[in-house]
Amino acid sequence: MSAETTSATSMTLPSDREILIERVFDAPRRLVFDALTRPEHVARWYGPRALTLASCEIDLRVGGAWRYIVRDPAGNEFGFSGEYRGHQQLGTAAADFYATPLNLEKGR
Repeated sequence: MSAETTSATSMTLPSDREILIERVFDAPRRLVFDALTRPEHVARWYGPRALTLASCEIDLRVGGAWRYIVRDPAGNEFGFSGEYRGHQQLGTAAADFYATPLNLEKGR
């Protein structure tokens, strides 16, 4: 089963500390939720096409964390992480997002 986007992505700034990104997909909620929360699916869509997802850890519990490491063609790695703030349920997900400068180059 494939999913298609039915509208453009919208982004709003509810406060000076929040970014709300919304997008509607023409797909069952379960499929979209799994695409966002299962590492084997995240690896298929996360990041620019030139990058590969080198690591993907997801703990959906309240207070649980997520951490992705992407690798560019030159072998440089970049980390992104966050913490789940509320109960993750089908149709909703709220998480903090952090971009982490990593020095994961060979031997450093």
